[in-house]
Amino acid sequence: MAITIRKPCGGRADDVPHVLRVLDFYRERGVAIALDDPGSGFSSLDMLGMLRPDYVKLDIAPIAGIHLDPFKATLARRSIEHAKELQLAVIAEGVERPEEFAWAAAQGVDYVQGFFLARPTAA
Repeated sequence: MAITIRKPCGGRADDVPHVLRVLDFYRERGVAIALDDPGSGFSSLDMLGMLRPDYVKLDIAPIAGIHLDPFKATLARRSIEHAKELQLAVIAEGVERPEEFAWAAAQGVDYVQGFFLARPTAA
């Protein structure tokens, strides 16, 4: 089981020590932590250093059309490299085309999610 940390309505966490206590509570119970969209808003690189997640998630924005945009691909590749250096698993969100899936696989992304693999269904 994993908890994903997301930015709250475009803001920053006001009480980081409280967030860390909550995360410690869940970690002690075997829950993994994922940081959503590192480098943006609440999920800044500073937060990455403070929260020390188990996973980082790359949002649909950098993934969509990544096979067509060398600039976007370079930025995403560097994010993946940093995550790997920190021994964090990487999740690519919003994979909707076979080319995006192939790009993510070639970069060593650990997990992918998106319409290319499956559309949401009722439980």
